[in-house]
Amino acid sequence: MKGNVQKIAGILMLLGLISIFVGCKGKEASVSSASGPFRITIMNRTSTAEPPAADNAVIKEIERITNTKLDITWSSQAAYPEKLSVTIASGDYPMLTLFEGGGKPSTAEIECVRAGLFWKVGDYVKDPQYKWLQELDDARIQNASIDGELWGMYRTRPAVRNGLYYRKDWAEKLGLDKPKNIDDLYNMVKAFVKDDPDGNGKNDTFGIGQEAYLRLVFGALSPSFGIGNAWDVVDGKLAAVHVEQGYFDMLKYIKRFYDEGLINRDFPTVTEDRRNELLADNYGMAITSIDKGRQSIVPLQKLHPGADFVVMTDLPDVHKLIARTGFDSKYYISKKAVPNEADVKKIIKFFDDMHSPEINNLIYNGIEGVHYTKVGANEITISSEQKAKYNLEVEPVSQLGFQFLKNNYVIAGNSFLEEQIDYFYNKYDVPLINDPTQTFISETQAQKGSQLEQFIWDSGVQYITGAIDEKGWWAAVDRWRRDGGDAMTAEYQAQYDKVKK
Repeated sequence: MKGNVQKIAGILMLLGLISIFVGCKGKEASVSSASGPFRITIMNRTSTAEPPAADNAVIKEIERITNTKLDITWSSQAAYPEKLSVTIASGDYPMLTLFEGGGKPSTAEIECVRAGLFWKVGDYVKDPQYKWLQELDDARIQNASIDGELWGMYRTRPAVRNGLYYRKDWAEKLGLDKPKNIDDLYNMVKAFVKDDPDGNGKNDTFGIGQEAYLRLVFGALSPSFGIGNAWDVVDGKLAAVHVEQGYFDMLKYIKRFYDEGLINRDFPTVTEDRRNELLADNYGMAITSIDKGRQSIVPLQKLHPGADFVVMTDLPDVHKLIARTGFDSKYYISKKAVPNEADVKKIIKFFDDMHSPEINNLIYNGIEGVHYTKVGANEITISSEQKAKYNLEVEPVSQLGFQFLKNNYVIAGNSFLEEQIDYFYNKYDVPLINDPTQTFISETQAQKGSQLEQFIWDSGVQYITGAIDEKGWWAAVDRWRRDGGDAMTAEYQAQYDKVKK
């Protein structure tokens, strides 16, 4: 008995030492003076080959405005998932950790939230003392929530991003109006390839310059084929859109472009950078994310000064749009690294500052006089020297941005960028098609969803390129059902029925 008491006492002493150590470690992570900069440790990704330099001018300016010291661990976009997995396994989180994704949460994300590892930010974002966070809308908050609560501070993205660019100058030369439906769209692309739109008498113009990310094409075309946003509700029953005939009809439509040489045949392997090169190689259209203008169209107009582009989101005869969730990735606040609520509120204040027009412009445009020159109330120009500095100092920090494109200046002489901003942030009357399962959590989807989704995307590409036929496509759909699709559907259906009661 005495031995047991001694063992218990020893265990309690050990636990006490551990708790003291953990508490001290957490306090150390969030040390800041009452008036000095508040230190915030962050794990983030960068979409550029090289991470921001230690003395990055944009980050220094953010620190000055927010009165913080940002200690950021950067990983490349390709390496970040593994970095995140290692962090989750170790449990050694920085104060802020970026969990990737603009859709349903991963298994790891759900488990971490349910294990109580993070602070719930939804308790703070509606507090009126945080001025800019009051602009966050309920629909995005709901889409980014887990178990009905907002745990991570999401990065706002446009709900409308699918669409296309086409060469207006070519269309006018060929007597073509803005396409109203998918037949008009096909005829325009065919004319761009066959009818010498640049008038030089050579067969040197192309149709659609497409990258491998076909989700953008499907998002733009789905309403024309009567299918919904990832999932449909038919007579009260949920069904994944790719099990429907309309989805296969869309695949056949895209395959027609491929078979007739109206789309680059190497699209399954084309990266975004290569897609930009395709546009520069005299392609007339891109079906893509319509916020790519600065990356794609601005450089193209320098190569082809006469090029004039139109940006479109919806085809008028359909007048519907597939909506995105309106966010991309979330920052979670670690309870271990930030053990007290006073420091949580400082981080929420940092989030609030990051949503301000001043910092948003800083992240996406840089510093006035260094990365751009202001020439009007809302217009800027960018010299070659400024562009080089932009690529080196601004582009690497873009993943810190919370309000993509909002409050951006317009590059002088590029009216299509104004059109984009109108599409993104002004009130449009086009009905949005939402995913009816977005707020549901399926254990099968969390465990197998990404693999099942990738399998369907790959099968769609195989059908378009002729690697499988119609029979092969429907066999792939049957395999999707067996491998977890039917189980996922049943789990969503149970939640849908409960909500609808």
